[in-house]
Amino acid sequence: MVRRYLAAVDRRYLVAGVVGAVGVAITAALVALKLGLLRRLPLIGPDPDHLIELRNERDQPQNVAVEYEVDGDGMEHGPWRIKPGEIWGVSRVTTPGTMSLTVTVDGETELDEETEIPIPDEGSSATVVTLHEAGFATSSLRFED
Repeated sequence: MVRRYLAAVDRRYLVAGVVGAVGVAITAALVALKLGLLRRLPLIGPDPDHLIELRNERDQPQNVAVEYEVDGDGMEHGPWRIKPGEIWGVSRVTTPGTMSLTVTVDGETELDEETEIPIPDEGSSATVVTLHEAGFATSSLRFED
């Protein structure tokens, strides 16, 4: 039955349909990326436990880089240009321990601290780094069920 259908349909229409479907999928992904919808997807790992999150509360875009190390394992991310009011999920950490966290904004270190990473039995936790308007950054912990 499929063979009869394919024989009846001109191959040009099949190719045009496939190309059109791919084009629609790519356009939808680009629009979702531009709107920031894809940024909220899980980043690394199947069920990560601790998120490092950046919040820009300043009225200007900032070039932000993050470097962290947990018990000898470290990563560097960025720099990214984060617009005012944007929230970025930077990285996920799945190992509890002491985290050394450095946040650089426009080439200047604004946060350099060590903090304990709590890994809850259920739910998730996050280290939230906030870039304040006054020109400094702070970190805080957030827990969700």
